[in-house]
Amino acid sequence: MLKGSWKTDENDEVFIDIEADQTNADDESDDDGVNNCGSWSQLPDLVVEQVFSYLTIRQRYYASLVCRSWSAAFNLQHVWATFMFDDSTLTRRKFNYYYGWQHVLDHMRLQNCLSRIGRNIRCLVFAPLVNFFNLYEFMNMFSYFAEQPPPANLGIGPNIRSLRFVFPCNMAVGDETEQAHIFGTGACAIQFGLIVYRREVVGSPEEADG
Repeated sequence: MLKGSWKTDENDEVFIDIEADQTNADDESDDDGVNNCGSWSQLPDLVVEQVFSYLTIRQRYYASLVCRSWSAAFNLQHVWATFMFDDSTLTRRKFNYYYGWQHVLDHMRLQNCLSRIGRNIRCLVFAPLVNFFNLYEFMNMFSYFAEQPPPANLGIGPNIRSLRFVFPCNMAVGDETEQAHIFGTGACAIQFGLIVYRREVVGSPEEADG
């Protein structure tokens, strides 16, 4: 930081006198402060990869702008091993005349995301959702990639080892005495599991009633 003061010479002319020595001292002190913070850009890839795995997608993006090594860590395999989908994942705001502003799934962003990191997903987690249409659209697009023969599927689907779906049975309603009726989501989730795992599900009417 430059420091100076107003001074008057022998001809009564006013000028600014910059203290060069003080400026150099300030620069050296600033450099010392930066060095004392540590070389975050030189952290091992395993450490940065573990840190990125705890961040959200938005936080990972901002962290990747710090330096080149962190930008490279954004695409590491372990960072995207667990992918959680919720109401705000890869969405954009859209105005609805009845509900107002809503978060709807951005298909272009989802397609770009799956094409880049879809092959790294090992665990797919569906958090409790309010907008089930976003879930339906996500399942459709993910299933489309998974059903394509290689290499058209971009490695999406075969690497998934676990699937967790948390169904929001206790959704909040306006009247406590009113029961929340949710329908049209279970069959889609089962179909998605069949596509991902390629397993046959055999059920009896008794199991369906239970």
